[in-house]
Amino acid sequence: MVSFSVETTFTTADWQVYQAKVARRMHDGGRAQLQIALLLGTGAVAVPLYILSLIFPQDLRMTSMVIGLLGAFAILYIRWWLVRRNYQADPDGITLGPRTVIFAESGITIQRSNTSAFFSWSVYKDVEIDRGYLFVWLDRLSAVMVPLRDMPSDMTADEAVNRIRTLADGAGAAGDASAAPDIVPASAAGGSVPVIDGPNALRRALGFLTLRARKSAVGAPSDWAIAGFTLGSLILWLLLDRLRYGRDAEFVPYDAPGFAWYMLPFLLASWLTTRLTQPRVEFRHILFLLVVTAPVLIGGAFLLGHNIHGNLIIAVAVALVVYAIVYLELGLRALAGKRQPRAVTAIIAMTLLFVSLNSALFEYPTLWSEPEPDTADSETQAEKAEDLLISQGPRIAAEVRRVAATEPGKTGVYFVGFAGVGRQKTFADEIKLAAQRIADRYDSAQRTVLLLNDRRDLDSHPLATVEGLKLALRDLAAKMDIDQDVLFLSLSSHGSDDAYLSVSNTAVSLRDLSGSDLAEALRGSGIKWKVIVISACYAGAFIDALRDDNTAIFTASAADRTSFGCSDDRDLTYFGEAFYRDALPKSATLQEAFDAAKADLAGREAREHIRASNPQEFIGPAIRKKLAEIDSTARCDTGCKQSVPESGSNRP
Repeated sequence: MVSFSVETTFTTADWQVYQAKVARRMHDGGRAQLQIALLLGTGAVAVPLYILSLIFPQDLRMTSMVIGLLGAFAILYIRWWLVRRNYQADPDGITLGPRTVIFAESGITIQRSNTSAFFSWSVYKDVEIDRGYLFVWLDRLSAVMVPLRDMPSDMTADEAVNRIRTLADGAGAAGDASAAPDIVPASAAGGSVPVIDGPNALRRALGFLTLRARKSAVGAPSDWAIAGFTLGSLILWLLLDRLRYGRDAEFVPYDAPGFAWYMLPFLLASWLTTRLTQPRVEFRHILFLLVVTAPVLIGGAFLLGHNIHGNLIIAVAVALVVYAIVYLELGLRALAGKRQPRAVTAIIAMTLLFVSLNSALFEYPTLWSEPEPDTADSETQAEKAEDLLISQGPRIAAEVRRVAATEPGKTGVYFVGFAGVGRQKTFADEIKLAAQRIADRYDSAQRTVLLLNDRRDLDSHPLATVEGLKLALRDLAAKMDIDQDVLFLSLSSHGSDDAYLSVSNTAVSLRDLSGSDLAEALRGSGIKWKVIVISACYAGAFIDALRDDNTAIFTASAADRTSFGCSDDRDLTYFGEAFYRDALPKSATLQEAFDAAKADLAGREAREHIRASNPQEFIGPAIRKKLAEIDSTARCDTGCKQSVPESGSNRP
């Protein structure tokens, strides 16, 4: 008789032997697969990040990358630690304790006082003896283990192996049609499974989100559970959006249909994944798995877009991408009973496609908006804006009256700053720093006029307008020795490739400043010696309109290139940081400062994989000697040696 049974007691020590055996098989048989998995995993993280960096160029730093990767590895380590802690057999559970293992013609049965498990011979892979135990392998990492110490007294270990092989071979010859174990993942079984709703749905969602997917894969989520998480995600979106628009935001429901655009990828991804999983997982299970991640995605988008420093954006992005990949891998494996690389790849590809398309369409539905003035107050608002513009002439005149004249016989530097756009504080802050740096260098603090558009402050300085600039230069020229003194004009704003600087403020409508406007204002003032620094996209387009023998021009970018760093969450633009903040205090000459800033920008833009801004310069032959004169008396923070350049290039 071939069939036999073994009475045994499974102890904690036996369980540890089993775990060690599985670990060895995983190491011996899966090293190549592990290396491939690591390679593919690295690519799965690196490729999406590279694509996202092209779609959303950000302030990439090596420190941020390291922080993000460490955060990702921390997530993986915590998950491994939780799994290892939870993957311990309970003394009163279904693994440890007395049992009877029956090897019969139909299959293998494990009987305990409170449970029973059956495996047909169709799942049998191999049998071996190792370190005092009999292992009957059902797949590469699962086995029925029997201690040899408990084998029947009339049976040797080799005889037991032969009987098991005979039973397995006999079952195959008899055409045993059982092709799978009786235990099938609940989500793939297709039979009647318990419906998950209410608190159970919440616990299941938390299980997925904390990467404990195996404990969350049992039961079918109800329609109410899916709808509840969708509604909760929408509420979270609205609350975070309210923070973005501020406490005075107004509720505007007209954009509500736009949220359907964001629901579409969840439905399409669920539909596609259902057809790619093997065995197939029901649509509602996958939809629930994806919907549960919506709050994480919404929170991550809020952090990336509104609430963290630019240097940390890449770190958060790396952590989110790694978490999403691990979440999908574990969740789909728990639902289907095995890994689903095709389905995970499809979801990631659809996500990248949606992000790209959404970026191209500028689609961002919201139910909030900045408060608009009441219709009844429109005339009052118009009157206030008109009064504000009318007041600019006297304000500029008063500002110029405070300017001190240069001592007779000395060359003085006069500073005029122009911040064009008030919606972003970056431009006003950059002009204020420029005024401070030039004052520190050339003692021009008492010879400074600032024209600033700044939504935070409409009263401290005159507004930056085209007519205001002309008026300020004309009045300032009356204070200057126009044949001797030097004008340092600093402009910061958005720019366009047709030589226009944006000019706007939240309170009034203003006309943009063109290259011809700027040239006309300078000619009309009669000021001879001019140093002009333009911090804007396409700033090089202004050079042709402004160049003459008595003018030096430094621009943040070439005529066909953009510059960077003008977002409202920054204090300075990239050029402002490199030139005014870093280079100017340490350089002996303006030329040296510009060259240092240009080199710094080139390195930074190369590290961030963005198209180089290529700052430009033009220095007229006559003003070159004038610059040497004022630079010979300039102050720099590092005790730098004063130098007079023998020659230089005009590089428009």
